[in-house]
Amino acid sequence: MKGLVGSGLSFRLATAFKKLKKTTLLILENSEQAAYYLNDMEGLLKPTEVLYFPASYRQAYNPEATDNANVLLRSEVLKKISNSKKPQLIISYPDVIFEKVISQQTLKKKTLQVNKGDLLNLDFINETLFEYGFDRVNFVTQPGEF
Repeated sequence: MKGLVGSGLSFRLATAFKKLKKTTLLILENSEQAAYYLNDMEGLLKPTEVLYFPASYRQAYNPEATDNANVLLRSEVLKKISNSKKPQLIISYPDVIFEKVISQQTLKKKTLQVNKGDLLNLDFINETLFEYGFDRVNFVTQPGEF
């Protein structure tokens, strides 16, 4: 589309999403542009319709520099996509596309759901969290710790 200025493209994209009524993946040039369009779309659509899918790594292809907050956000987005019947607009950027994504079956299998009033064995919780790759620490400061 040519001749659109400011948030003109955002208005067009929001209208197209509403008309399509399908889950849509919007891939922008980089994380900054994705954040810009995320901001626009959150104002134009319902908050439950817009999801941001970030890269796991602070630096592309450097598994040593994972950003645990982004890993958590990614899993929340995947869970929302798999559990929702309503269309959603997923906003992302190319770095993300090259990362592997857990399958829906594995995600369901690796989810430990705890409800208020449940009685759980402490050894079972410890074992499960270690199996899922969590780190036991004295003081939790970031996702992936317990």
